[in-house]
Amino acid sequence: MSSTKSGKRLKTLVAEIEDLREDLTTLTNQQAGQQWGSEGTGIKEGIGKKISRNEETVESKVEGGWIKTIMKSLVTIINNDSQTYPASVRRSSVEIIWSISANGCMSSHVLGRSAVTSAMVRALEAGGEGVREQTMGFFVTLSNKEEERRGLSERRGLLKFIADVLNGVIAPPDGAAGSELQHDCIWTAWNLSAAASSSIKDKLVGFNSLLRGVVRRGREALEVLNGGRGV
Repeated sequence: MSSTKSGKRLKTLVAEIEDLREDLTTLTNQQAGQQWGSEGTGIKEGIGKKISRNEETVESKVEGGWIKTIMKSLVTIINNDSQTYPASVRRSSVEIIWSISANGCMSSHVLGRSAVTSAMVRALEAGGEGVREQTMGFFVTLSNKEEERRGLSERRGLLKFIADVLNGVIAPPDGAAGSELQHDCIWTAWNLSAAASSSIKDKLVGFNSLLRGVVRRGREALEVLNGGRGV
């Protein structure tokens, strides 16, 4: 796949995420006083049907929802070799996955989200057999330190869960890109990260804010892919 074609796919993904942000804003304004249920069914139904412009996206949307569509595209980028997508673009995709799947759980963590992202990037750069071990090892260390510091056994369990999710996305045991199980784990992580919000409005506003950073990183990756010429 040429860099031009790769850039077009990533540009389409960024555009879809921007559209998703607009839909989130609209839904926040229209549905602020309504509750859609703890499983987020209304969010998926309300936004999922608006995100797609091409057959591939529509198909994955039907299979499992709009968040899976985004993740499927990102996992495809990450699992391609360096000749298809430059390392910088793949690393950006890892950061986007991290932000979407775990930002709500880790945003107030003492070590900060940037430290976690950096560790994931290093693990991805290492490649091969080392990816799984390095990623898991970091999260185990992180959870142990947090448990010692605050005495919260629940935090360790949460970190272990997130580590399992991200480890599976970056380097699935069978080498496959984007299995249904991986997508289900990502959707579960999103529900987990949003669970602390007191209302559906809080969830929408928080995720909308998160997506602004996703769009920014996507545009930065596009600039790298285009040789510094921007989007």
